[in-house]
Amino acid sequence: MFRSIPNVPIPLQKAQQQLGLYLLLEMQSQGDTLHSLAHDTKLCPEMLRQLVHGQHPLKAEHAIKLAHHWQISPETLIHWQQDIDSLMVSAQPLDLSV
Repeated sequence: MFRSIPNVPIPLQKAQQQLGLYLLLEMQSQGDTLHSLAHDTKLCPEMLRQLVHGQHPLKAEHAIKLAHHWQISPETLIHWQQDIDSLMVSAQPLDLSV
């Protein structure tokens, strides 16, 4: 069950949590821990923890630092977010009333 984050709509929370799973898988495949990743990227360990748990949004500066560390393009991380966003939108019922 998704915990509610105040003032953040539930679909957005779910998308953030899904992106967190992508990031966690990438960390594991690269052999990173939260602390080693924080040290190497100069990002706050608590913010990274919140990011992988879907409690913090991925910002452009985070995407750039993470992508540089993992030697992938920042666009890859943005595309992950876009893929998740589009899945979340397609999962929503459409209102066909006119």
